[in-house]
Amino acid sequence: MIVAGGVALAAPAFEDEHVLARDNSEVACTMSKSGLTRVSLKDDRFASVSKLTTGVDSEDFTVVNEPNRGDIYVSVPEGYSRATVSFFGTTAKGYVYKFSCRLAGDDAQQVFVENKDVETEKQTQVASAAPTPQ
Repeated sequence: MIVAGGVALAAPAFEDEHVLARDNSEVACTMSKSGLTRVSLKDDRFASVSKLTTGVDSEDFTVVNEPNRGDIYVSVPEGYSRATVSFFGTTAKGYVYKFSCRLAGDDAQQVFVENKDVETEKQTQVASAAPTPQ
């Protein structure tokens, strides 16, 4: 029991999160309440992010779109009173996701979102580009 407890304490409190999503679905994840959270899409990139703003600095979280990789970075201000952040993300391939993420932990977080439809689309394109016997 003591060894198991020691191993549990040695493990990080939060690990990178991998989420499977579909177009127009809700992505439930965990974001850092006082650090930075990176959200990355597998085989896609964010084109835009939409969220409401209140005009009160302590009630508005920020989302920054990194143009080279297409990732977004979310940060929550000190004193943010809500337990979650919620926003919509539209991807370069036209998919839309509603993010509803709880806040926990002080360290930076990473969330990796994968859409099986993107993988299916990629396989279809490869199959259609294959040479024909003629």
